[in-house]
Amino acid sequence: MQRSTSVVLVERFQYQLIDPQDPVGILESGPGDGYGLLDPHPFLIVRTGTPWGALRLIVEVHETAPEPDIEAWEEVVEVSLRSLSGELAFATCESGLTRYGTPEIAMAPRTWCRVRVHARGRDVGDQYVDSVPEPVEEHLVQIWPAEPAPTVAHKLTDALGRRARAHTA
Repeated sequence: MQRSTSVVLVERFQYQLIDPQDPVGILESGPGDGYGLLDPHPFLIVRTGTPWGALRLIVEVHETAPEPDIEAWEEVVEVSLRSLSGELAFATCESGLTRYGTPEIAMAPRTWCRVRVHARGRDVGDQYVDSVPEPVEEHLVQIWPAEPAPTVAHKLTDALGRRARAHTA
């Protein structure tokens, strides 16, 4: 397993996990559930509570599926993602592709993987109006090769996610 921890800057309540070689580009916003995919799943938009500012991002790249850590996190959602080029990278809608000191995420071209996002502190981050200088929100992103499968919501307990889901229902 590769693991890195970084303090990253998020913009417009989100960051994205994208294939940097995919011509789709970086989206301005995503679906309202807070963990949005677009067909044919070229990238993932992760909704943050922090509007602009610092977020602690832990990235783990695994060879096989790890167990989800349900107890320590407020939201845990798992999705399938496809990389046409065989590379994934983090991005923001205004600053674009940002490496953030995260590990290289490489796989065979046209490969599917699973991405599990764990989040905590989104409700605290959502209380800030101005840029957040120190992280109040933390995300763990786990990635491993896997065939495509339906989205799995392991845990949905924060108020921000509940409000976002209510708008899409």
